[in-house]
Amino acid sequence: MAELYSQYLNTGTIYGQENKDRQIQWVVDESSLTFILRYLQDIRDEVPDQHGSREIVELWQESKSWPEWQSNLAYLIQTVEQAINRLPQ
Repeated sequence: MAELYSQYLNTGTIYGQENKDRQIQWVVDESSLTFILRYLQDIRDEVPDQHGSREIVELWQESKSWPEWQSNLAYLIQTVEQAINRLPQ
């Protein structure tokens, strides 16, 4: 969800496609963004989930793309933090 939201914020598109159906809208609130932010931070900080260690982290650590994945995760965290800060109070 963070990836899609970030892409939409940056490009106004979803999967590279402009929204042709004007009845589809992104609706976010602080609670939803905070949930996503905490989830991303838990992944970054390797906080165990309900099943123990996070498999997604283990898989990426074994990948040649580990540094790029970490960079993308940091970018997503920053994007969600900025979106929360831009919400009306």
